[in-house]
Amino acid sequence: MPKPMVPILGKPVLEYLIEHLARYGVNETMINVAFNHHKIEEYCVDRSGETLYVGDDRTALRWGDARG
Repeated sequence: MPKPMVPILGKPVLEYLIEHLARYGVNETMINVAFNHHKIEEYCVDRSGETLYVGDDRTALRWGDARG
């Protein structure tokens, strides 16, 4: 399970972060994925009311840095 999807009090950590950003007027969020990306992507597709962009960062794992 990806760390952002670990449940706390019945909600994934990612949900708390999105809610916090929304309270401050942020309605577009970019989420980079790597390990177990499909679980985060599925969660983002099922959302409504905000715009979530999912970026694929799996190529960076091959090189060991963020440049990919």
